[in-house]
Amino acid sequence: MRDLQLKFITNTITERWMRILNVIEQQNMFTIVGLSQQLGVSKRTILKDVSELKNYFEESAIFESNTTGYFFKEKNRRLYHEDKEALLQSEIWFEIISDIFYGELVSVGELADRYNYSESTMLRSVAQIKEVLKEYQLSLSLKPVDLVGKEGNIRKFFFDFFYEGEPTPYTVYPPESIHQMFLDKLGERLGKYEIGTGIMVTGFYYCLYITMIRNKNGHIISLPRRIKEIDFSNETDFLLMSELIPLIKKEYGISIHQDEIIWLFLIIISKRTIDHIEQETVFLEKYNQWPEIDPVIESYFQLFNIDRKTNPILSTFLSAFFLGRKINNEMAPILNKLLSEEIIIIKDLYGLAYEKNRQFIQKNQPFLSFSEKYLEDIIASLTMYTEILFSYYSRKKTVLFLLEGNHLLVQLIKVQANQLLSKQHHVLFVPLHELTEERLNVEHVDLIVTNYHPYLLDYQLNKDYLLINRVPNRNDWVNIFTQLNPLLNSML
Repeated sequence: MRDLQLKFITNTITERWMRILNVIEQQNMFTIVGLSQQLGVSKRTILKDVSELKNYFEESAIFESNTTGYFFKEKNRRLYHEDKEALLQSEIWFEIISDIFYGELVSVGELADRYNYSESTMLRSVAQIKEVLKEYQLSLSLKPVDLVGKEGNIRKFFFDFFYEGEPTPYTVYPPESIHQMFLDKLGERLGKYEIGTGIMVTGFYYCLYITMIRNKNGHIISLPRRIKEIDFSNETDFLLMSELIPLIKKEYGISIHQDEIIWLFLIIISKRTIDHIEQETVFLEKYNQWPEIDPVIESYFQLFNIDRKTNPILSTFLSAFFLGRKINNEMAPILNKLLSEEIIIIKDLYGLAYEKNRQFIQKNQPFLSFSEKYLEDIIASLTMYTEILFSYYSRKKTVLFLLEGNHLLVQLIKVQANQLLSKQHHVLFVPLHELTEERLNVEHVDLIVTNYHPYLLDYQLNKDYLLINRVPNRNDWVNIFTQLNPLLNSML
């Protein structure tokens, strides 16, 4: 369960159970001591919780104890997730947030009556939720209980809570009829985009449905002046999206303001891809109102020792990324926000690259002028994007392995090399009868990898080589990856 959702759970036992499940779903093998340290809860409490979780999930999951700890596994994934959702059935704020979304508003006193709370208890609960909502620069009114703040922030909260979050008994879903409406009315033109987007299908439907319901309830988005000055009248993709206005009016009886289509369109196209260079080029040509992006990209290439002239594709994609962030920042800075656990994962996986990107963004912040509140989110997004981009566009290379050792171990290394490298590179293994100095130097090889030091002395190698441990460890494989991909190597 997402950290955002955990903060809306009022029952401390349920909240603790969900945090335990978050850990063991990732680790499978766990100990009471380890869970206690990770969650900051006493071992006695964790032991009791695990015992009760074992009983609760008896039909859907295994909690098996042994001498080293516990083993967790889902027996029936669908039933397990149904059981997990059921834990939240009595959590009032998941229901209240859904009611607020649909405009079904009541006072704090009426909520107290509905859930058999005293009004003072309900007010304490409201105070708890107000603290959580500060993350979105929102608050709660009391008469009626409703979200208070900028409309863009409210919509971003709903998107994160319902779409990015895990399903609960009260999760809002876009109706299936929206998908069918698209297929029936726009089907032949879907997928034939001039600018395109990286957003997922359901993610788009959530953006649209949130727009529809907010409009229905009288909440209209306000566009900043700079966005209003953009001429969309001849934009093919925008005109296609504008056809939603009469369709939604006819199918759902909801009137959508033209500014809402502009808002929706820009939210969608700000999410860029890494594999449609023509669309990125058009995106830049039509919507780049920030000339400062180009010198920032030049600075980025210089920092990481990448030749911009020989990597024009990378330049285009990076420019499109920064343009997407600038559009978000102009419309509503919170649109650049990531969920907290996403930032943690990126820092954990790509710590060195994240730190270099952090230094770069902070150095160029006077030119970029991003909202300071979401700088960390932009840095994490940039790190994730460049890792994907540089991996995707690295040249396919040939790596030759010279291996010695136990015959089974050597075969294991071969399997690992093929699994880890063969999708992106050519992997070669030289048989004994072909192992000559001429073969090694004549063969078109970008990198020679060996776990046998004498080979470096026996052969005068004119190729780049890498000496690894007899049994390669994680660092050996990381070194191979970075040696093969100079773009990632520059990042690290």
